[in-house]
Amino acid sequence: MTRPIPDEVAPQGADELSSSPPKMSPSRKRRGWSALLMAIAILLTLLAVVIGGMRWWLTTLDAREDSVSEFIAAQTNANVGFSSILGRMDYLDPAVMLSGFNLFRPSEMDAAPLLSIASLDARLDVLSSLRHLAPVFDRATATGVVLHLYQREDGSWGWPGPPRPPEALEPQGKISLDEIEQGLALLARQRVRLEDVRLVLHGRNDTLNLNAAEMMLSGQDDRTHLEGQVRVGETLQAGASFVLDVVPGQQGLADYSAQLQMELDAGALASVGRLMGERDSLMLSDADGNATLWARWRKARLEDARLRLDLNRLTLDHDGAQLALKNIHARGQWLRDMGGSDRWQAWLNQLSIGAQQLDDPTAAPDTKNAGEKSEGVKGIATASEDVDEDIGAAIASLPERIALSGDLSDGSLSLVTSGFDLERVARWRHVLALGELGDILDTLSPRGSATGLSLALGGIGHDVPMTMRLALGLENAEVDPWEGAPGVGPLAAWVTAASRDGGSLGGSVTFRGAPGMRFHFPEVFGDSWSLDAADGVVDWQVDDVGSSISGRDLHIQRHGASVAGSFGLQIPTDDADRFQLDLDMRDVDALTIPLSQWLPMKVLDPSLTEWLTRDVAGRVPHGRLHLSQVWDEDSAGQEDESYGPDEALDLELAIEGGRLGYAEGWPALNGLKGELALHNDQLDGSVTAAHSQPMTSLGKAAALSVTQAKVEMRDDVLGITGDITGSVQALFDFLGHAPLEETSELLREWQGSGSLSAALDIRVPLEDAEQSRVAVKGKVGESLPATLAFPESGIAIDSIRGPLNFLHDPAKPEGQQEQLTGTLTGKLFGGAVKAALNIGQSDSLTKGAVTFSGRAPLAPPLEWLGAPAALLGDASQNTQQALDTGSTPRAVGGEFNYQARLMLPDSGARLILSSDLKDVAINLPEPFGKARGIAVPLAVDVGLAEGGGDITLANRARARWRGGNVRDDGQQVPMTGQLWLERWPSQPQWPARTGWDIAWRSPMLSPVQWKPWFGALSNDSTSSQDSAASGESLRALNHLRIATDCLVIQAQCTGPMALEATPRQSSQQQGVGLGATLDGQLASGEMAWQPGAARPLILDLDTLNLDALWPADEGEVAAAPSNFTEAVATGIEPTPYPTALSDLPAGSLRLAHLIWREQQLGPISAEWQSDQKHLTVSPLSVTLGKITAQGSVTWEDAGTNSLTRARLSADGSDVGDLLVRLSQPRGVEAERARAEVKLAWPGAPQDFALSRSSGRLEVKLDNGRFMNLGSASARLLGLVNVDNLLRRLALDFSDVTDKGTAFDKVRGAATLYDGRLENDGPLRIEAPSTTVTLNGQVDLLRGTLDQRMAITVPVSQNLPLAAVLAGAPAVGGALFVADKIFGRFIDKVTQIHYRVTGPWGDPNITLESAE
Repeated sequence: MTRPIPDEVAPQGADELSSSPPKMSPSRKRRGWSALLMAIAILLTLLAVVIGGMRWWLTTLDAREDSVSEFIAAQTNANVGFSSILGRMDYLDPAVMLSGFNLFRPSEMDAAPLLSIASLDARLDVLSSLRHLAPVFDRATATGVVLHLYQREDGSWGWPGPPRPPEALEPQGKISLDEIEQGLALLARQRVRLEDVRLVLHGRNDTLNLNAAEMMLSGQDDRTHLEGQVRVGETLQAGASFVLDVVPGQQGLADYSAQLQMELDAGALASVGRLMGERDSLMLSDADGNATLWARWRKARLEDARLRLDLNRLTLDHDGAQLALKNIHARGQWLRDMGGSDRWQAWLNQLSIGAQQLDDPTAAPDTKNAGEKSEGVKGIATASEDVDEDIGAAIASLPERIALSGDLSDGSLSLVTSGFDLERVARWRHVLALGELGDILDTLSPRGSATGLSLALGGIGHDVPMTMRLALGLENAEVDPWEGAPGVGPLAAWVTAASRDGGSLGGSVTFRGAPGMRFHFPEVFGDSWSLDAADGVVDWQVDDVGSSISGRDLHIQRHGASVAGSFGLQIPTDDADRFQLDLDMRDVDALTIPLSQWLPMKVLDPSLTEWLTRDVAGRVPHGRLHLSQVWDEDSAGQEDESYGPDEALDLELAIEGGRLGYAEGWPALNGLKGELALHNDQLDGSVTAAHSQPMTSLGKAAALSVTQAKVEMRDDVLGITGDITGSVQALFDFLGHAPLEETSELLREWQGSGSLSAALDIRVPLEDAEQSRVAVKGKVGESLPATLAFPESGIAIDSIRGPLNFLHDPAKPEGQQEQLTGTLTGKLFGGAVKAALNIGQSDSLTKGAVTFSGRAPLAPPLEWLGAPAALLGDASQNTQQALDTGSTPRAVGGEFNYQARLMLPDSGARLILSSDLKDVAINLPEPFGKARGIAVPLAVDVGLAEGGGDITLANRARARWRGGNVRDDGQQVPMTGQLWLERWPSQPQWPARTGWDIAWRSPMLSPVQWKPWFGALSNDSTSSQDSAASGESLRALNHLRIATDCLVIQAQCTGPMALEATPRQSSQQQGVGLGATLDGQLASGEMAWQPGAARPLILDLDTLNLDALWPADEGEVAAAPSNFTEAVATGIEPTPYPTALSDLPAGSLRLAHLIWREQQLGPISAEWQSDQKHLTVSPLSVTLGKITAQGSVTWEDAGTNSLTRARLSADGSDVGDLLVRLSQPRGVEAERARAEVKLAWPGAPQDFALSRSSGRLEVKLDNGRFMNLGSASARLLGLVNVDNLLRRLALDFSDVTDKGTAFDKVRGAATLYDGRLENDGPLRIEAPSTTVTLNGQVDLLRGTLDQRMAITVPVSQNLPLAAVLAGAPAVGGALFVADKIFGRFIDKVTQIHYRVTGPWGDPNITLESAE
């Protein structure tokens, strides 16, 4: 029977059954099982032998310490030592116990430790190790493990010298994610406990210990736990702590799950960073804060990782400069695809970093303010939700959110960020070693903000070319120029870039600029442009053969102008760079913005560039520019800058309202209308209209018009030719503002008018503009009469005509490089003149001069010299007629022939004039006058620039001066002058002080002869109303001396007289006055004239001798009034008040001695002031002998007449002496005399007459006597004297005749009117024994008296009875009887009343009564 076949091996068909092998026999099966069992037995035997051998080897391991040491030394090339080593077998697992193990480097000087283990007890799980093909330890314990690592020269770490760690301990390069996952699975299978583990890092300058007091790796069947802490140095705080839990999956550790949490203290780990990076350009210097890492594995794959970073401070040292980072915060997460693929995503959120260097890259972190600034921004750049977003964005240096994704299988990576600040991100270049990229960022200096960044990379870590795609949005972005590419911004742009086939990289920038955008292309345009708007596309590409940048569809709006065009820049790696630019310009304003800022000045010829920059401007309605250039570094700096075969420059400009200059300093052509065309180095142009109009201090100068001019430039020589028209003044302004060394300043002062037509020819070498040649050939006065004036000299030529040429040619010999020539005819000083201009002409004896010859009236040149106009005219007119009319006679007149030369040396202009004045009349007193036909040489030499001059009129006068000119700084040079009349020294010396010295020495001087011309000669400046002009005249005076041997006044010689005067400065700072001294027979003393003072005129005379002016003779004595009646009647018709007195300056008089009729009066003092209505003398003080009168006198206008008022008070003694001094008889004597007088009379003060006066008089006399003058009234007073009564009765009148009548007091007052003097109350005379009163009036016109006189005498026995009886016997008798009866009991006083009438020379005295 056959057994059934299992289903899995059941036949499938007949064919299969026929082809199946034959069935195995039972014996063969038995042999197979036997062989298998034999093999197993052999293996077990071998295993037992191996285990037994291993057990034996391990149990005897302590006996083979030397061989073990040699083996380890051979593997590590180091010395090995240990205390003990033991081995054992735990079942199948071998175990080793080791103590005192040391591994160190052999050295003659020092033994460097490498590894030491205090104790080790390790058991190898053989079965688990075989199963996982990796060592798995079970219950391994190690204590006192110390590993030493040393820093090598390249900065890496390891064991120094020949010893090297085992290969298992050597780094293997990059570690992949799979290796991390496999390593974590292997770590989870270990059962290890580590105690007192240290890692000793030996840096180049320091050593650092990392201590782990305990690290434990333990687990159960369902979980593995790893935990530990690491301390740095001697610190107690853990620098790092970690916890790892691993949970096996359904397949054990093949699909484990794990969780890791690690805490890092940045402050504790900062010393590790300093040690490990001390030789790097970027090194951790200081830190404060912490970081937390959390990771999760699922099915043995890393599925999720998260990061939390919070650092308060992080200081990095970059090449000696510190970067102080602060407030660093970040939250990150990495997620793997849950579907099992290798795709992943990651996020980095809430990223913020603050740093002083990121806020201000130029600030030094170690400065004094670093801490303050850090405090100021501390906490701002945090990720906290409480922080203001705007402030946080201002401090953030990196994007706040970064999203990444990729695929591990194909090496792809995609990055997307939020917006960020370009400048702050770029500032990381200052602290990071970015190499060439950092240099590029330094040059570009990006600014602005990115709205976002998208970057996609492919092929990372694979054997395929890496690909890249980039997109970037920008706002307000700016970059500086780099490698020939322009700098732009701020603008909005969309930037794309992508890798291309063949390994090239390319992209484009589509941009649109906002107002204020700047465009900087220094390789071409130099200065940056400020744009109103701009848009276009810039393409770029980089490959193995080079790079290229090109611009297309470019449109620019700039200050109302539009510019469109394109550019291209090729930068090959093995050839010169090539640049091409095409621009079309419209409505360009090259006046507001210089033309140099519109054109590619950097690529033009330097001399052409300078000319276009400085001298060409205007409005450009349209223009075109084409530029092709090769930028070859090998030819840079070479002198030959001509255009090569592949280079070209074509520039076409239409200019309106422009400006065309040609040489620095020369007036430009303005208002230009024309065209300019530049091809390479050749310029051609045409000017249809232009003008030259330089600016002066007073505004625009006269304009020269230029028409049909041509402009060309060949071999760097600029030429301008054309016709010019305008005025003579326009030519002078043009040349006066040119940079001419010899004539510009001179011509700037000249003035002209009238027509000018000329041809202009300009040649300017641009390499040396100082060699410019300018020629003007023309004619003046053809279409419009012309004038030529020399303001410096005050000379003007009218109605000029003739040729006028100018040449400036630096190629000519020195002194001939500037020439202004011409032969002109015209009028000068009112007469015909010929003038020859010879400025800079070498073949002329009058080089640098203008010569004149002509005939003219004398008055104009004298006015030019400063003579008073009132003296000029026809001197032959009747002088007496002028005097009769009150006008000033003309002093000079007629015409004269002259020759003159206006010298124009470098030191300044000078005029030399000569004439014989033959046809001139001078109508002045001798010796200055002359008649026509008499020749008197006149020589004039005047310095017009430096000041000074000399004028001589033969034998009559000479004047010379120096200074008076104005310096370049505007200050006037003080003038020093001398004027001599009639006589002068042969070799005069200049005075030490500035001002004019005037000296006139004459044998005889009659002021009355000079009176008609005095006002004109003094410029009418002596009145008080012209004090300013007078002050200026006096300020110019230094010293005045007039001396004569005979001063003639009223046709009489009053003797010698000398006057010396000098200016005087008032103490009140009221201006310059005049102080003078008089020394002569007529008067002596001082006088002062101070124009600005309240009383300008002050007279202080020692003596005034009226006898010298009016000497007494017999005729004058006989003519004096013979009696008082004649004196009273004396007088003239009243004098009207002259209005000219209003010009009389106020003043004062102090006269010490007045001599009159050989009598000396004085002193006299007075002050006066006047106006159009009044002349007031107040106060007035006159001393006559021993009596002084004080008061005032006023002379005032009274319509058709005038009126004088006097008010005087007199006080003194010796009235008799006063009468004698007044040439009157000595009629009265008194020890004390006082009088008050108030009088008024018509006319002037000198018109005084008692007959026409009115007023009041009051007299007081004490202790005096009335002298016997032979009058009846005097005798009467003497008769009533009781003491002399007996002598009167005996007809003895000797006391009356010899001594007069004495009195004690005289008191009285009277009113004067209509020629009558009427008492105001009785006049009382008190004598020693008599009192007399008078009351009545005196008729001064008729000389009669009408008075009543009362005499009071005492009754005594010596009463002059005869006199009483003769006058009134009844009264006298009655008084005598009464006296006898009553004696003393009656009044002893008796009054007798008389009537006095008749002529005052012989009055009638009658007795009226007695009491």
